[in-house]
Amino acid sequence: MVIATYNYGHAVGNAIDSVLAQTRPADEIVVCDDGSTDDTAAVLARYGDRITVIHQANAGVSVARNAALGRVRSDFIILLDADDTWLPERIRCLEDHLIAHPELDIVTADAWLTRDGRPTGSTVYMGWPFANERQEVEILRGDFIHYSAAVRVQPLLAVGGWDVTRSFQCEYDGWINMILAGSRAGLVRLPLGVHDHHAGSLSTRLEATWMGDLELLRSTARRWPLNGEQRSALREHERLLVRRLRTAKAKQAIRDLAPGVRRTCLVGCLVPGQPLLTRVKLLAAALLPGPAHRRQDAWAGRPYGEM
Repeated sequence: MVIATYNYGHAVGNAIDSVLAQTRPADEIVVCDDGSTDDTAAVLARYGDRITVIHQANAGVSVARNAALGRVRSDFIILLDADDTWLPERIRCLEDHLIAHPELDIVTADAWLTRDGRPTGSTVYMGWPFANERQEVEILRGDFIHYSAAVRVQPLLAVGGWDVTRSFQCEYDGWINMILAGSRAGLVRLPLGVHDHHAGSLSTRLEATWMGDLELLRSTARRWPLNGEQRSALREHERLLVRRLRTAKAKQAIRDLAPGVRRTCLVGCLVPGQPLLTRVKLLAAALLPGPAHRRQDAWAGRPYGEM
């Protein structure tokens, strides 16, 4: 089990406690403290020899995970973010699934979603079917491997581990490389953890994530000999990301009544594939940015890249 943490002293103890409370104990718990300046080191010290701790200068989540990966002895690792927790049956259920499906190199499970610690009533997958077939195409259309996956160590090492040049996208990059190299992923269709979204977490920094995903896809197209269907899926994902980014930029321009707001909204309106309702709203905002600014609260409940 691997945790990479940076300045999460307020949460990392809960993550470790949830691992220690598993009905099937973890073979090992390796935590890489990526140069934290808060009380993370003191929190980790309280666990003594129940965990293995690596301290390093701040170098990013990919470097921290690779450092932990170099210390594990198990055939599989399970990733856990420092601000997430597991339900007690997670390891046992993942292990049972791996025994039943030895062809899999990656296995994850569903999880309950919370926001700032408060339940939302939703799960990570929310009924979205897991891509059990044609994964070499579907992984380019979107990252279907969410939340705290178990990963076979050797296939991960064979594709170079986690790319140290990436932060937001290190997991998605790893899944793409493994699946294009022949690995397959599976899902335990039970919520076996709690995944928290909160201010300051990586998962809430959507624009930076989308921009990173866009760069990753373009890099993947250069690095891998993709067939026509794979390139089509990748382009579909690229168009979605461009649409989200331009819509998000337009919404921000409307909020700020920024210079050039009319042009920004018009550019967002003309993005190929833009939903009709969003297109109409952006066109109206381009024509009448003042009234659109006053009505911005009507969009507050929508995802940042939609209107």
